[in-house]
Amino acid sequence: MKFPKISIIVVCFLAIVFISCGSKVSEQPSKETSAQAAQRARETADDAFLKTFGSSVGVSSKDSSSKKEAEKSTPVEEKPVMKIGQEPSWVKQPQTGADQNLFLCGTGEGKTSAEAENNAIASLARIIRQDISSQTTTTDSVTVKNDITTSSSSSLDEIVKTESLIKDLVGVRIKEFYTNKLGRIHALAVMNRAEASEIYVKKIADTEQTVLDLIADSEKQSKTFEGYFAIRKAAALANQIEDYASILAVVDKQVFQAYKPIYGSKQAVDKKAFEFATSLAIGVNIKGDYNGRAAAAVSKVLGDYGFFTTSTKAKYLIEGNLAFDNASVGKNIFVRYTFDSYLKDVENGTRFFPFSSNAREGHLTEAEAKNRSVRTMEKNIETKFAQAFNDFVAAQ
Repeated sequence: MKFPKISIIVVCFLAIVFISCGSKVSEQPSKETSAQAAQRARETADDAFLKTFGSSVGVSSKDSSSKKEAEKSTPVEEKPVMKIGQEPSWVKQPQTGADQNLFLCGTGEGKTSAEAENNAIASLARIIRQDISSQTTTTDSVTVKNDITTSSSSSLDEIVKTESLIKDLVGVRIKEFYTNKLGRIHALAVMNRAEASEIYVKKIADTEQTVLDLIADSEKQSKTFEGYFAIRKAAALANQIEDYASILAVVDKQVFQAYKPIYGSKQAVDKKAFEFATSLAIGVNIKGDYNGRAAAAVSKVLGDYGFFTTSTKAKYLIEGNLAFDNASVGKNIFVRYTFDSYLKDVENGTRFFPFSSNAREGHLTEAEAKNRSVRTMEKNIETKFAQAFNDFVAAQ
């Protein structure tokens, strides 16, 4: 069967148009779609938390009318508003984006909606962190300016602290996007104070109970590393609670002021951990030691945590081996040390916390090369061994 030539031309033209339009859509997804995808991902994380801990979380100082008003302003299902044309006031003054009594606001910009969204959340975190700093450090004279240009010029330390805080943020929403004449996208991030207050109160309460349980477990396992692991974990969680409480102090000062940890304070749990360590005697035995310097370095590290080290019999023992190898390269002599150790439960023979370190030092004389090697060994034990021990305990 034959088709007229004009029909074939029309069909080919329509096919080309269809393929062309389809490729454009696939190559350039709408900004609204990207923003909503990122928004849904964050809401999914919040919903997962609420499913775990329940929808009725904690008690806030905000009355029910305030909560209803805040919920009415940004319902969970609300999609970000996409704006163009006249620049909204919140681009330069974030807090004009929502009622300050009900929300915290932060703004960010970028080439894409996802980049603008991430920068807005980071900006909100920086503002919260700055408020925390101003409350805990009376000598802090630094203030946060409400523009993205100022907040983006952070030091590495500030960036690390901000990224750490972002992990603890919940209840953050992107309320609006604005695209300026140059195509730059601005985002307004908001945190519902009442909602965040309830969630953080619940987080604090649940984590506090875990701290109390771990303290009780450590007391039942006195003079054992199992008990020490428990009290160190309790101390780490007490520190996490302090982070939650710091955010709570910003979003709901009344609730924060009424909060008193049952266990006293983070410092009180740290003290318990140190005192627990003093009850644990650890023997140190290093074969091939050089004038006892490896054992002394190990003892110093353990002593900083509160442990009592001894050369006599003890329930736990750091067993190690130190060896030196020489090599000549031209006029120089190089001496490499190799240090290996592990922690041992003497009663049942269980070995844990293995550690190894080696390095090479050179000099024109063998004696000085070895001295340098020994000094490097001591330094590595005091730093790398110490860090490895801390990481080992934290992972238990």
